[in-house]
Amino acid sequence: MIVLRRFLASMLGVVLFTLLVTSTSVGAVAATVLSGDYLADALDDAEFHQRVHAEGLPAMVRAYVEDQDEHAPDNLRGVNFPTDAQSTARLTEVIQALLPEAFIHEQTDVVLREFVPWITGRQDSFEARVSLHEPLLATFAPRGGDPSLFEAAWLDLDMSRRVMDGLATRQAEARRESGEVAPETPSVLDRLGPNRDAAERWLDDALFEVIDAIVPFLAGEAEDFAIHLDFTPYPELADPLAEILNSDEETLLTEGWRFNSADFRGHLEDAGNPVLSDSNRFIAVFRPEGARFTSADFVQRMEEQREEQRLAGDPVDGPTVEEVRRAMSWGRLAASWVPIGLILLLATAIGFLGGRTWTSRGAWAGVTVVVAALFALLASTAMYTATVGGRFDRWIADERAGYAGSATAALRDPAYDVVESVVHGIAAAMTWRATVWLLLGMAVVAAAIILPRVLNRPQRPTPTPADI
Repeated sequence: MIVLRRFLASMLGVVLFTLLVTSTSVGAVAATVLSGDYLADALDDAEFHQRVHAEGLPAMVRAYVEDQDEHAPDNLRGVNFPTDAQSTARLTEVIQALLPEAFIHEQTDVVLREFVPWITGRQDSFEARVSLHEPLLATFAPRGGDPSLFEAAWLDLDMSRRVMDGLATRQAEARRESGEVAPETPSVLDRLGPNRDAAERWLDDALFEVIDAIVPFLAGEAEDFAIHLDFTPYPELADPLAEILNSDEETLLTEGWRFNSADFRGHLEDAGNPVLSDSNRFIAVFRPEGARFTSADFVQRMEEQREEQRLAGDPVDGPTVEEVRRAMSWGRLAASWVPIGLILLLATAIGFLGGRTWTSRGAWAGVTVVVAALFALLASTAMYTATVGGRFDRWIADERAGYAGSATAALRDPAYDVVESVVHGIAAAMTWRATVWLLLGMAVVAAAIILPRVLNRPQRPTPTPADI
C-alpha cells in the first residue's frame, strides 16, 4: 500500500513542478509587463527619455526634411525646409524646446505609473495633467530683448525665401495639372520681380504678427485675439497663399485675412480629431495649470467611439473598458494566487501520501518542493540562457543590424533596449520566485527534521529538596 501511495506522490510531484513553473512564470509577467512601476523604471534604466530627446527627435526631424513632400499636409507642401546638417540642427533645436526631455519623461511616467495600474485593475482611477505652457513660451516668446527661438531660427534659415520658392513650384504644378492656366504664365516670383525681398520681409512680419497674437492667448495671458493681414501691399501673394490660409484669392484681396480666437476654436472642433475637437481641453494644454485627463474621460471617449461605430452601422465588437479592467484584474489575481494555492495543496497531499509520520510527511512535501524549485531555477537560468534568452538576443541583434544607419535607428534602439530589459527581467523575476520556493521547501524539510527532536526531547526531572 505504501508503495502505491508513494508512486502517486511521485506522479503528483510532476504536476507540482508544472504548477510551480507556471506560477513563477505568471507571477514574473505580472510583476514586470503588467507593472507600470517596473516598466517606468526600465525606461529610466535605459535612459529612454534622454535618448529619445537627444537622438530620437533629431532623427525624426532629419527623416521629415529628407522626405518632406510626403509628410507635409497638402496646404503646406512646398514649404521647403533646408536639408543640410547645420539647418537641420537648428530645426531640431526648436522641436526640442517645444518637447523638452522633462515633458517626455513626465508623460510616459504618467501613462505607465497611473494608466497601467488602472487598466489592470490595481487602482480605481487615474488622473494625468498635460502642460506645454513653459515649452510654448520657451519656443515662441521673446527672450528679453532678443527674438524668440522660433523667430531667430526662421530668420537664420531664410525661411521666407524658401516659402516663396515653394509657392512658385506649387503654382507651376497646379497649372500643369489643371491645364486652366498656361504653364508659361508668370509665376508669383516673376510678378514680384524686384519687390521680392520686400515681400519676403512682409511675409516674415505677417507670420510673427500671427504668432504674437496666438501665443499669449494659448498661454492664458490674453482673453482672445484678432488678426488682420492686409494683402494690398503685395497682392501677388494672395493666390499662392490662399490654400495655406484656407481662403481664396478674391477674399484675401478684398477683405484681407481675418482670424480670431472664435475661428481658432471652430477649426479645432471641426478637425475631426479627438485630440483637437475638445477645443477647451486642447487650449488648456498650453495654460499654466495644464489640461486634466482622468480615467472617466478615457472611458467616455471609448464609449463615444463605440457609439460612432454603432451609428455608422459597423459591428461593435470587443469588450468595454470596464469589462477589460475586470477581466485583467481577476485574471491577474487568479493566475498569480491560484497556482500558489494548488502548489501548497499538492505539497500537503504528497506529504500525506508519501509519509507515515509527521517527520516523513514534512520531508516528502518539502523535498518535492525543493526538487521542483531546483528544476524551475534551472529553467529560468541555464535553460533560458541556452534557448529562449539566446535566441531572443540573436533576434534583437539581427533587428538592430537590419535598421542600422536608418533614420529610425535613434528611436528604435532605446525601444529595443527596453524590450530586452523587460524580457530578461521576466527571467530574473522567475528566478527570484523559484528561489523563494526553494527556501520554503528547505525550511519545511528542516522543520520536519528538527521540530520532532525538539518536541520529543526528554525533560530533565525537577530537583527535590532531598536531591539538594
